[in-house]
Amino acid sequence: MTNIQDILKSNKWDVITVSLKDGNEVIHQSFTTEYAFEQFVKNNLSKYEVSKEEHSLIFNKKTGKTTLNFDFVFDSKKKMLSDEYIQKLADDIMINLSQGDIDDIQQTEQSIREKFLKVLTINTDGVEAKYYPFDMAHTYLREDDDFHTLDHDKVLENAPTIDGDYVTIVKVVK
Repeated sequence: MTNIQDILKSNKWDVITVSLKDGNEVIHQSFTTEYAFEQFVKNNLSKYEVSKEEHSLIFNKKTGKTTLNFDFVFDSKKKMLSDEYIQKLADDIMINLSQGDIDDIQQTEQSIREKFLKVLTINTDGVEAKYYPFDMAHTYLREDDDFHTLDHDKVLENAPTIDGDYVTIVKVVK
């Protein structure tokens, strides 16, 4: 398989897209930074056996951006957490697991993985990233009301005693 680092360094690109194919499932993912792509590769591709990898550069005349596209095909089944690994984790946190518990953990992990893969299939092309998930972030706040303040000179005129620009009062604490 081609070294992904060499491909990244030897091509000029604006966006990286990845297509992952495993059986009938295809997942598409886009990246705008090399770091995000490298993290994705590190966290995902290392878990699978890649049987085929292709890459291509695509120039979009409309946007003027170049897309570096990777296509990965997996022939093997998704690797699950092994019984030994789960047992090692259980030993680390000092709990005893039966084989039934280990099977439940593996089924839960597989279920979570399938749900996550469904999320990755959502097409987010043209969707602008938001820092807040809703359009109206502060609808619960009231509108500011105009308030009336007293004029400084009028306050000094109405004060019983003053010292320059300050109102003076009789000391009430001993």
